[in-house]
Amino acid sequence: MTTVYRYLTIITTLLLTSGNISAQLNLVPNPDFEAFNGCDSPNFNIPFTTHYESFNFPTVDKWVDPFRTSPNYFNPCFNDKRLKTPSNLFGYQVPHSGVAYAGLGIFFIDTTVSGKIAGNSEYIETKLLKRMEAGHEYYISFYACLADNDFTYSTMALDEIGIAFSDTFVTYMNTTTPWWPKMKADFTNTRDRFISDTTNWTKVEGIYTARGDEQYMVLGYFYEDFESVNFRFVARSEKQYYMSYYYIDDVCITDITDIKTTMSDTVICEYAFPLPLMAPENAAGYIWNTGDSSRSIQADTPGTYWVTSLYDCARTVDSFYISTESCKECIWLPTAFTPNKDGLNDLYRPKIICPVENYLLRIYNRWGNMIFESNNPQTGWNGNVEKWFGDNSTYYYYLTYNGVGSSETRQLKGSFILIR
Repeated sequence: MTTVYRYLTIITTLLLTSGNISAQLNLVPNPDFEAFNGCDSPNFNIPFTTHYESFNFPTVDKWVDPFRTSPNYFNPCFNDKRLKTPSNLFGYQVPHSGVAYAGLGIFFIDTTVSGKIAGNSEYIETKLLKRMEAGHEYYISFYACLADNDFTYSTMALDEIGIAFSDTFVTYMNTTTPWWPKMKADFTNTRDRFISDTTNWTKVEGIYTARGDEQYMVLGYFYEDFESVNFRFVARSEKQYYMSYYYIDDVCITDITDIKTTMSDTVICEYAFPLPLMAPENAAGYIWNTGDSSRSIQADTPGTYWVTSLYDCARTVDSFYISTESCKECIWLPTAFTPNKDGLNDLYRPKIICPVENYLLRIYNRWGNMIFESNNPQTGWNGNVEKWFGDNSTYYYYLTYNGVGSSETRQLKGSFILIR
């Protein structure tokens, strides 16, 4: 028999594409902070607003300051060298992608007063391109880098930088210092995984299961009080004031609920080759280890096959290991076929490896209607239902036969998929 093992992982990269909203779209608008509406603002803060929908976004597009805490925007379009990338007021850092990024002063303490929080924590907010759906799983990632100016701005490393979601716009005009929102994060970096690298970007990533209707996201550091903050000093000398300042880039939120492969662990006959292997549907592109770039390929020999499916801001990798053993049945039926008139797998029919009689094959659609019947092993189904092309879907077979000279009627039943 031939055993096909499947291993699925989700890897990520930022692949910005345009098009209609689909299941694998990055829901974050302007995720890399590249889009902007002006560089002549009197300051380099991401502006505060109480009305997201009517806001004109004078600097970076689609991002706002929800709490009047003065997060920053860096772009080489500014004339002021303090606001540029890669070198700016807070240090030196090449953007993870493009030329721009955001900056957050996340935590401040005064060592002259025990347990004294010395300043406001900064946050940024945006509206997702569509509401999240209850029970759906979303892949979340963003990149963070601790600014390398430890003279003033980056003397502490934090761990649980994260995101809080809301079904309505979150805003509050705070008038006190210190101040931070009493919100709970829905997704954070792993506790005790301190983001302390000042040279390389650190990816924060994970899976979030939606409550339903979330459409606004606030990014920052969420905590209840001074005692709950988990930090580590990274300054090269003692300071009176300690601060954590982080650059943020390439934010991704994408629905991965419907990313499914058509292959699963299964057992097939050694005579199954060529064996169709299919990648998940609706991807922007595919890369097989064989060099093919189509959704499906034909596996001709045992071994390992893998395919990378490219989505908006994530990639899935499916890996299939195929090994062979002897067959136990005289008849083997494939798990898929591709009636696209390319000369490969255009007909759905069994492979017969020993003489049979009383052969009868019936094929049914998902509603239980019989759409094909044949008592000739050489006659296969061409994928048509009456005069129409059959849908790309799952179909079911029921086959009976006797081995020559045997009175035992063998019954085979199962499912297969049609892919055009």
